Amino acid sequence: MDIRWGRVVRDALGIALLVGVGGLLVANVFGTGTGNVPMPQVAASSFVLGLVGFVIAGALNRDLRGRHLWFVALGVWLLGLTSVALLGISLRQWLVSALAIFFACLFGGAIASALFRARA
Repeated sequence: MDIRWGRVVRDALGIALLVGVGGLLVANVFGTGTGNVPMPQVAASSFVLGLVGFVIAGALNRDLRGRHLWFVALGVWLLGLTSVALLGISLRQWLVSALAIFFACLFGGAIASALFRARA
């Protein structure tokens, strides 16, 4: 079986959107009136929502799950460049975000594998 690139794009966009909207909501809720973005809360929200996204992507793509999720993780990370351009995230923060995405992918894939067996 080959990688289905349409599914990779779908999942990467979905996870990036989930993480982005969640981060904006957390920033607005916790940063209201302070003028500062509460980065620890935004980071925690992004990790948890990313983890949920990778579990869903892993559940939907049981064939070649690991390879699929690695390509999705790369896509999510590359889509994070929009945060550098649009939200003022530093290039260093974007580079370091690869670690959080890696662990969300790893743990999300493991959870999906435990809950949703590969097709025989």
